Amino acid sequence: MHDGIAIKKVAPYPFNVQIVKAEGQPPFNAQIVKLTPIGFLMRFDRSHHFKVGDEHLAVFVLPVVNFEVKTSVRVIKIYLGQELLLGNRKQNIYTVELHFKLLDGNDRISIEDYLKKSGQYK
Repeated sequence: MHDGIAIKKVAPYPFNVQIVKAEGQPPFNAQIVKLTPIGFLMRFDRSHHFKVGDEHLAVFVLPVVNFEVKTSVRVIKIYLGQELLLGNRKQNIYTVELHFKLLDGNDRISIEDYLKKSGQYK
């Protein structure tokens, strides 16, 4: 408690992101596992396919600051899957590196604020 106010610590990752791969297609959910001022690493299951250079729409809410970011991203790199034990079954998990195409001022400021508040950016 700080001056009578309970302070709740929140882990910076993972948090949810919705990706719209093409207009007219429903978005799918994934998880951001690392965020930087230029982009993010996203974890997803194998049912979705990405190609380097593809552009998509990403929508996510920054934890703690509760700011929604809705921006275009480009696929930069795709990392090989890894098997994780979930309960008593294995699942392939893949990671994609996405960079922001162009962040507007409010999005950039909010991302930097989130990174500062979570101790990742000085």
